This record gives sequence, C-alpha cells and structure tokens, in this order.
Amino acid sequence: MNSHSSAATGVSATPSSEFVADTSAGKLMDMRLHQEMPCDGACAIYSSVASQGWVLACSQLEEGGFRDKPGKARDLYHTCYALSGLSAAQHFRTSDDSAPAISYFGTPLLERTDVMLNILESKAEFARAWVARNPM
Repeated sequence: MNSHSSAATGVSATPSSEFVADTSAGKLMDMRLHQEMPCDGACAIYSSVASQGWVLACSQLEEGGFRDKPGKARDLYHTCYALSGLSAAQHFRTSDDSAPAISYFGTPLLERTDVMLNILESKAEFARAWVARNPM
C-alpha cells in the first residue's frame, strides 16, 4: 500500500486496500487536495475537504439528519456528531494557525465547536469563564 490511505482522504479503498490514487480520478483528487491544503505533514493523514465531502455525500439525507453510513437510518447521535465533525473539518488548521479555514463550500458554514466538549466554542468559553468566576 502506498503512502496514501483511504481513511486519510475519504476515498473508498478497493477490496485489496489499494488506494484509488493509482487511477486518473485518484490522481486528480490528490492534486485537488494538495492545491487546497499545502502539505506540511498533516495532510498526509487527514483531508478536511475530503472529510466534509464524505459526510455530505454519504451521511446526509435529503429529508434532514445524518446517518452512520449509506444504508442506515438517520438518528440523533449521528446527526450530532456529523455536524460536530463538519465544524471541526471546516475549521481545521495545520501547523500554520494563520491559514484560513478550508470548507467544502469555500467558507465555513458552521460555527467552531470545542471538540473535547462537543459544544460551540463560544459556549465552552462562557462556561470556563463562569467556573473561573465562581470557584467551588
């Protein structure tokens, strides 16, 4: 298996686990990902654009909500975590924190979430400030 992995790019692996980059479509996908996110090591293991594409193409339902994977029903659990994952992907940064957020849509559509608490970052900051003002 080459240095690319299907999990890193959001592209389905073939049954033999070989990456799709060996095809013309895969090479185009690689070129597109490197255009949108210059590789500083982080893109070797994660692509925020491909991650968003997977969630939107395979998990989102037209009727609303998200599911675990194609063929499954939507549910609140996967809807919550899909939206959190989309937010994290839209606001993903490499080692250059000044780099703009990368969104499947060009600009982020979701607010930034605190990935440890799974709530909006603004709400997490409010809670931390409240706890600091009101020690036990």
